[in-house]
Amino acid sequence: MSSGSEALFKMANTLDDIRKKAQESSELKSELKESITNIQNLLNDRTERLLFKDKKFRCHESANEESIAALFEIKKCNNPTYLYCKPIRLPFSEFNTLSFLPDPIPSQDNLFSSTETTEKYRPTYMKSQVSAEPIPKSILVVSKICKDFQQVLDSYSYSCDAPIFPDDHYLKELIFVHTQISCDSPIEILYYLSHKSDNYLICYYCEEREDLVTSPQSLRECFKQIYPLCKECHQNRKEFYIKGEIKTNRRSSKWQKY
Repeated sequence: MSSGSEALFKMANTLDDIRKKAQESSELKSELKESITNIQNLLNDRTERLLFKDKKFRCHESANEESIAALFEIKKCNNPTYLYCKPIRLPFSEFNTLSFLPDPIPSQDNLFSSTETTEKYRPTYMKSQVSAEPIPKSILVVSKICKDFQQVLDSYSYSCDAPIFPDDHYLKELIFVHTQISCDSPIEILYYLSHKSDNYLICYYCEEREDLVTSPQSLRECFKQIYPLCKECHQNRKEFYIKGEIKTNRRSSKWQKY
């Protein structure tokens, strides 16, 4: 926060005073918003990990001045005795056909006031359901496991030596989890074997993506697999982790560090 904004902030003793000062100074207003953004994000993140009746909490962005003003944009009552609504400008026949229901649903009485709608009768949706092929059960099971696994990751905070799943969670019997891993452990070899597009080359020891050291030609000639090493780890006297020695007349060793 700038020195000018700090001076204005120190003059305010109550929230009312802070609001008034922020209305008078656009700089103070923007800097106050910026200063509480990190705290808001932290609180939102922790709140959205909570569950109530198996449903997650959701945090929404607070309404801005434009959105608050839009709350008062309501349909005119068209009653000439009321002084609040101005006269309608649409033809009366067209005004009576205005509807706030986003999804059409067949009905006998056409009465859907305050009713939540669905896409069940949307023509393109109905057509896609007719031509759709049934999904194999195995795919549905895998999809559910992936969904439940992601929910577990989003719902809990973890630390070293802490289990991922609670003792009574069914995924504990289905997903293998390495338990002997800490913050000081090197990267799992499976990470480098994965063909995921978002798996970047990272340092074998610290996950650093930038400033990777180029492996020497002598190692590339002798070993099939050389794992990345960053400059900082190299300066800390850590060595390239290698695997799969190219067989020569010498005795081959499966795992070595150079």
